[in-house]
Amino acid sequence: MILLGLFAAGCMLAAVLLTSRVYVQLDEYRSASQDNLHWTTSRLEVDQLKFLASLYALTGPEENLVDQVRRQFDILYSRATALRDGRVYREVLELDIAHADLDRVSELLASMVPIIDGDPGDIFKERARLIQLGSRMADPIRNIAARGLAADAQRSDSERAALTAKILSLAVLILMMLAALSSLLLLVWRVYRSYRMQAEQNISKSNRLTTILNTSQDAVLVVGVDGWIGDTNARADDLLALTDRLTARIDLGDVLFCKGEDGTLKPLSGKLLRDTCASGPSRREDVIVRNLEGREFAAELSADLARQGEGDICILFIRDISERLAAEAEIDRSREKALAGERAKARFLAMISHEMRTPLNGILGALELLGDTGLTPEQEKFTRIMRSSGQLLLTQITDALDLTQAAARQIVLRPAAFDLDQLLAELTETQQGPAQARGNSLRLLAPQDGFGRVTGDRARIYQVLLNLASNAIKFTRDGEITLDVSRLSSKDTEPDMIEFQVIDTGIGISADNLPNVFEDFMRVQDTTGDRPEGTGLGLGIARQLVKLMKGTIGVESELGEGSLFWVRLPLPAASAVVGAKPKAIVVPAPVSAPLRALDVLVVEDNATNRVVLEGMLTGDGHKVHLACDGIEGVDCAQIRRFDLILMDISMPRMDGREATLHIRASQGPNARTPIVALTAHVRAEDRGDLKNMGFDRVETKPLRREALRALLMQIGSAPSAPVDQPCHVDPSYMEQLRAALPQDRIDRLLVEFEAEGEAILDGLNRDAPLSGADLADHIHKLAGTAAATGGLALQALLGRAESALRGGDTAEAQTAILALPDLLQETLRQLNGHNRAG
Repeated sequence: MILLGLFAAGCMLAAVLLTSRVYVQLDEYRSASQDNLHWTTSRLEVDQLKFLASLYALTGPEENLVDQVRRQFDILYSRATALRDGRVYREVLELDIAHADLDRVSELLASMVPIIDGDPGDIFKERARLIQLGSRMADPIRNIAARGLAADAQRSDSERAALTAKILSLAVLILMMLAALSSLLLLVWRVYRSYRMQAEQNISKSNRLTTILNTSQDAVLVVGVDGWIGDTNARADDLLALTDRLTARIDLGDVLFCKGEDGTLKPLSGKLLRDTCASGPSRREDVIVRNLEGREFAAELSADLARQGEGDICILFIRDISERLAAEAEIDRSREKALAGERAKARFLAMISHEMRTPLNGILGALELLGDTGLTPEQEKFTRIMRSSGQLLLTQITDALDLTQAAARQIVLRPAAFDLDQLLAELTETQQGPAQARGNSLRLLAPQDGFGRVTGDRARIYQVLLNLASNAIKFTRDGEITLDVSRLSSKDTEPDMIEFQVIDTGIGISADNLPNVFEDFMRVQDTTGDRPEGTGLGLGIARQLVKLMKGTIGVESELGEGSLFWVRLPLPAASAVVGAKPKAIVVPAPVSAPLRALDVLVVEDNATNRVVLEGMLTGDGHKVHLACDGIEGVDCAQIRRFDLILMDISMPRMDGREATLHIRASQGPNARTPIVALTAHVRAEDRGDLKNMGFDRVETKPLRREALRALLMQIGSAPSAPVDQPCHVDPSYMEQLRAALPQDRIDRLLVEFEAEGEAILDGLNRDAPLSGADLADHIHKLAGTAAATGGLALQALLGRAESALRGGDTAEAQTAILALPDLLQETLRQLNGHNRAG
């Protein structure tokens, strides 16, 4: 009905608009047009003839005759210009070829302008030429007049046709409007009948709603403007104990309460509910109901306003949620118990893994030392068996620890730029031996131009690929294993996505086991009779790591045909640093001994581990000093300088962290000595924390001889600082300055540093008192420069001097300032040396 009404109104509006346009058009027909095309073209022909007549009448150069010629020319010229530039003429004539004739007339008139504008004598002399030019305009003007007449007639026909169409459209709109009004009247009658039937249905529906409300399990209350409870359903009477109430009215605040900030119950008044519902329906679960019998229980309240007469009423729905809250509390308690059990299990496994690594360090280290004692072939055989079993146990402990970290979401990724091609080459090289031992061939398929440097967690990627490759070798005999690596097209997936496929021709996986292959402790049985070693954790850990690296992992396999495991990881290309030289690929090789014998301090509380480390170090010709805990290690570090300190972490009395902080802060002979942490805690966050506490490197127990030799090789190949000239400068600060500033700016900075120091020394030589605030300010400024350039020892000395000056401790200030000249000179010498070396 609304649409028909709108349609009729639209037809009426359209009819009014068309009628007004018809009247406007008729009014235009009654008025003469200012741009009458036919009249203008006719006048152009008349003006041309009058111009010729004035030329024929020019019998001499008399002024009046010449003026007559000029006046007729101006009229002709103006008429042609108006015809050419007028809007109506231009619109009509440009559609026809008449514009060429008009251009011809304009050209002839333009050629006569210089003559007409000349002297009267010249006009008389050129009279014949002007007559010739004027006569040549007759044909073009005649053509223009003819075509203008035709165009004017055509335009008139078009306007009459448009007016006729408007009148016809007006008639159609009137008919449509009449039809719409008739339909509207019919619909009004039908709506009336529909409303009458609906009223009868509403009465029936009201009766049904009353029945529904009385049988509802939620209490329904109607609260008036004054806050008194009005109508209620049967459930409300039962819940609030209103069945036997007297005729006295009950206020809502007598039965509904909410908890205040202090925990006390406050009445929930009707006014508060109405204010809450002013912006829409309100729902709250912090309601306490106290019925007329005194019983209290938690309830859920839903409220909304409804219009009744001249005021608003509030409709309340109340539900008893005491049983639900009790069930949720029981669920929360059960969940907390389960989480506590999971955390206890994770802590237990981590502790067991840590405690088992400590004796394993002694076992594997002792076995390596035992191999250097000249064993018989049979003894070497048993030694290899024990070493292999110990290494297998170490792998299983590592898998268990990784699983606990993954379950507790404690694995932290360390993305960095690395050479993917080198990683793939290392993986293939290390697995060639195990593959050949089972009669398998292992090959790598990768793009010929390689992948270059990419950004990701190299250790975790290597761990995932190593797990997949070792599984393929483990379940394949006399077959072929292929590691296929390719970069996926960015059209099918996100850019920088690299896919790794490990394909084998082994026993395959049955369809029943395939969906569960990535579950923890899942082991596939070998139908050939082999019993592969392992805990069944490897693929579960690989799945967790791939998911953490925002990648995907999957498998395709058929029993007896082999398997294909694929991993897709986002590995964007590492951005090149301008001016940086690419690092050479270092291929690890067995190292027999470093370039020089080292003096090593071993701080370890476990006697077995001390014996093993001492045997490995002394066997390679190094000097070893042993300390049983952190306190002994700090004492030894204060007595003499060592080339390297191997520091255990978990020790009695003082652990390795605290001992390292003491050594670094003491500014003693080993303040800059490399300190390597030895720990059985292999979590990534533990490694980061240890490096932030002053350790140069973190090694995981058990420490293999090859890893120890590689570490000693790095220390031994570095030039050792003379013992009598300790290093007072941290060269890393100079490297940071060199990366951020140009060389000439660094040179100027060192010159300014030296000038500041000399200015302070000159002031000390001139001024006797040491307690001045100006001197403390100068020392503070010099300490800042020392810290920026890496002169940490000088910074510490200047800090003590500044504190003594500001605190009035003259003796301490005197002691610090007396040591200032020598330390300043040595610091500048070392800084300049590092600057020249860079």
